Amino acid sequence: MSLKNLTKILVKILIMGFIFLYLMHDPVAEEQLSLRWTFDADSKIKAVTSGDLDNDNYTEIVAVSSKRVYVLDTKGNLKREYPIKFNPSAIFVADIDNDSIKEILIGSGWMNTTDIKGGRFEFEDIENIKEKEEFLYRITRNQGDIYVIQEDKKEPVKWLEVGEWVRDIFVDDLDGDGNNEILIASGGSNIDYIELVTTAISNKTGNLTYVRDYKEESSENGSVWIFYTNGSLIFSYHTDNIVWCVYSSLIREGEGKAISAGSKKLIVMDENAVELWTFESLGEDYSIKEVLIDDIDNNRINEVVTAFTSPIVSGIHVLDRDGSEIWQYRIFSKDILGLFSINLDIDDDKEIAIASDKSIYVLDKKGGVEWTYLLTRDIDGIQVTDLGDNEYKDFIIASGNSLFAYEISKDFIKLQRADRYYQEAKRYYDSANYQDAIVSLTNARYIYSELGNSESISICDSLLEKINEGLKEDKRGNANSLYRKALSKYYLGEYKEAREYAENALGIYTQIEDEKGISKCNSLLKDIEEALGPEVTTTSITLEETTTTIITDEGEMSSIILILLLIIIIILIAFGLHQIAIKRSKRRKVEK
Repeated sequence: MSLKNLTKILVKILIMGFIFLYLMHDPVAEEQLSLRWTFDADSKIKAVTSGDLDNDNYTEIVAVSSKRVYVLDTKGNLKREYPIKFNPSAIFVADIDNDSIKEILIGSGWMNTTDIKGGRFEFEDIENIKEKEEFLYRITRNQGDIYVIQEDKKEPVKWLEVGEWVRDIFVDDLDGDGNNEILIASGGSNIDYIELVTTAISNKTGNLTYVRDYKEESSENGSVWIFYTNGSLIFSYHTDNIVWCVYSSLIREGEGKAISAGSKKLIVMDENAVELWTFESLGEDYSIKEVLIDDIDNNRINEVVTAFTSPIVSGIHVLDRDGSEIWQYRIFSKDILGLFSINLDIDDDKEIAIASDKSIYVLDKKGGVEWTYLLTRDIDGIQVTDLGDNEYKDFIIASGNSLFAYEISKDFIKLQRADRYYQEAKRYYDSANYQDAIVSLTNARYIYSELGNSESISICDSLLEKINEGLKEDKRGNANSLYRKALSKYYLGEYKEAREYAENALGIYTQIEDEKGISKCNSLLKDIEEALGPEVTTTSITLEETTTTIITDEGEMSSIILILLLIIIIILIAFGLHQIAIKRSKRRKVEK
């Protein structure tokens, strides 16, 4: 082999190696999320949840694959596993037998096809057919059950026959009697297989003939089921569409809990299955896949949050307790794989976290994007929980056959908080709210300083200069307004008010070092003083220990002026008499 060919092969190997490393590398920035551990299952993971199963104050992660249920500790170590022989579709952890130990509830779903006995056309029935008739010969129906796993059992036990594909499970004490109830969302597609038989008289033989054709008719069904923990049904609610999710919580204080279920529309019922209100989704192709009820804006009133999907766009609606939309957020994706209301960054506000495709989105209480995480791997399921060794939440992500546990970087949380403060300061600056802008910017700069982020500190300082300039312009505008009022009062002859406005304007111009403003105020004040004339004048002379105040009385000043005027008049008369005497003297000399 020539050296040239060997070089080409080595280059190709290096390129393939780099590609392999890139594909194996998770591009979630290390400063955002760090991978704590991974766990590999025997097949695709269908659902994941978490809970303290053995009351040891540590969270267990529960994942179900196509073949097994896995229980992991907070470090990703396998504690126990259970084989299953059904198709899992939903999972929930709760105490359903009031023994203070949580059980694992697993929903299942499958399609069951049944041939209808005597459903097909038989030739001997031809004479009974009137030209055209339909024969239902086969049906496919969605089915589902609920299984339960108790700690001392080796495998799941069937607990409830639901009769529809189980989509979601939720457990709550609906009536406040201290005992939990089981809420189930279910539904799926159904198919009717129909044989069409058309009869006619043959033109050639005159005999009765027939033609066969086939068609399929599809439909959906869905239900909300409420069961006691002993398995007896409390009530059910049925609709013509799949019910994807169910949740219960208080919406109004002093009232019973509300049950929210997502289908083509959101249905909100009371604990007796009486419909309170509905919220229509965005169209026929839209479905509500997730729902939760929580106080996301910290106003002590719960909101209803729904995640909707469609073939093109997905997102969330946030509704008030009466079903009116507060805001919505959209993403270009076909599905939403999780919806959580949690406090990720340990501040006063909750965030909403959703997962879709390869991304995790974290939104603030007003629908603004706080964080976005992009992974190389597809997200098939997600659970947000606290793995127990710090105060921050962790993301458990199911992708293919594996679980990935990510923890949020503390520094990243601080950085995001500082970025929010900075953006808030910019919004205040843009709206000329300079005082609030300074408060938000100070908070941002403090956190950036903690992180040693010199670039962001410099950006903060640059914005601070603009804010200070804005404050100066704001003050200049105020001073200009005061000066215009002073000028107006001066022209109206209201000199005292003009002087007050001018002095206030002068104080502001002096504070912002506006020489032009100072000059025009001084000029106006001089004109005002001249217009006011010699009224009360106060002069204060301050020495080290002695203060002397000299006050000239207006009455005394008037007397002095009169005396001076008299003296001037006398001088003028004397001067006139003197001039007359000089003229007479000159006339006499001429006559002589």
